[in-house]
Amino acid sequence: MPNVGRLVKEAVVKELSERLSERRQRMLSAVVFTAVDQASDAVEITDRSARVLLKNRQRDARGPDYL
Repeated sequence: MPNVGRLVKEAVVKELSERLSERRQRMLSAVVFTAVDQASDAVEITDRSARVLLKNRQRDARGPDYL
């Protein structure tokens, strides 16, 4: 018979770890977004396939061929 206490503990630890990871991801996303938005230089963030994920106003003002 499985140890119910151990199984409950493992489930709780897993749930808390996932929630902390989600919270950390949201916090990091907010920090990166704010930093890019406030930068005085043109900034563009892309994924590994070179798709633009985020760009700031200065990047938009310079047109699509800049960078």
